[in-house]
Amino acid sequence: MAHHRYRVTKRLPWIRGGRLGPHLDWIGGREVVYEPGETIVLEDREVTAIFHYLEPTSDPSRVVLEGARTRTAAPAKRTMLVDIPTEDLSWMIRGTDEQLRRQGQIQTLVVRTLTRGKEVSLSDLAAAIQETPGAPVPSVLLDYVAKVLRSQPRRPGPKERTRTTWEDLAIQAYYQYELGRARQAYEANSRRPRALADVAKRKTAAAFGISKRTVERVLALGPKASSRLLT
Repeated sequence: MAHHRYRVTKRLPWIRGGRLGPHLDWIGGREVVYEPGETIVLEDREVTAIFHYLEPTSDPSRVVLEGARTRTAAPAKRTMLVDIPTEDLSWMIRGTDEQLRRQGQIQTLVVRTLTRGKEVSLSDLAAAIQETPGAPVPSVLLDYVAKVLRSQPRRPGPKERTRTTWEDLAIQAYYQYELGRARQAYEANSRRPRALADVAKRKTAAAFGISKRTVERVLALGPKASSRLLT
């Protein structure tokens, strides 16, 4: 398996060296944290799980990275796994998931789980949203958050809190996503509405089935205050 060097774009906890043990625990190795701008040498098969943390430093690494992105975006094909017994495949998936959890890559773990059509815990969902503050949240994660919130019954009562803290964080993350889309649309066409924040608030309200005023109250809370309530 070939090795190539990549530049890290987001903070990346990693285990250098070691191997996967018989009980799916990681044996040996040294825990390190790569900061944005640092470089890391990876085997081609390791790139798929963390491709959104990387950018290429050479033509060969660019080919590997683009291949990982294409495979992740493409629909799953059963023919690719036809020779792997179901039990062995499930052990492989479990081993990879446990390694990601050990490395603190909860967002990658949650995205992988949702892509397989599985449910995730609310604590993992909240951790995934907070993992990369200021960076775009993957669309599969935002879609799942909106789906969960729409499926929950509304609790009446003006004095009773109707949302959990992780739900507030999800609304804040979705607003930032829509704000970025509105900004891109305006830059591409100056005839688009100039009130970008207002557009993002209305779209967020529609996605979560809440009022624009509620979105504004959640944004006023701020991500730092929400994060403290989760700890």
